Amino acid sequence: MTEINPKFEIIICSLLIILSVIVIYFSLDIPESDYEPLGSAALPISLSIIMIIFSILIMSNSLIKLRKERGGKFQEINYKPKYLNAVGVFLSTIIFISILENKILHFLPTCIIYLILVCFMIDPKKEKLPWFISFSVILSFISFYVFTKFFYVDLT
Repeated sequence: MTEINPKFEIIICSLLIILSVIVIYFSLDIPESDYEPLGSAALPISLSIIMIIFSILIMSNSLIKLRKERGGKFQEINYKPKYLNAVGVFLSTIIFISILENKILHFLPTCIIYLILVCFMIDPKKEKLPWFISFSVILSFISFYVFTKFFYVDLT
């Protein structure tokens, strides 16, 4: 099993937080749009905030690992990296974008199929398939609604 160095995780997360703060700073200068109710800066700022939150969560897990290495009483979380699954998710994403770009299928069925496939690659247990389908349908419809009604993105 390959173990990721917690110090490396902390460094990468720190760099991501710095990058996110820079994106937020420069997004504040984006002029307001007449066609978008949330403004043009809403998406980069929102994604940067999400990236900061996840980086903090990963950093806290890494700090727990470091403390355990130094004699603390925290339980370490071990996982085995799944490189083929990561490649599969990456290729699925490229195919998903290509299908939408070439207008082969509409957004909703493409997104539902893509999310089910990605969920199944992440956790390939057949008993979780109904949950994956439910999650994919709900997230696809919410995404479609948000992008078409708030961001005015044509997903047809």
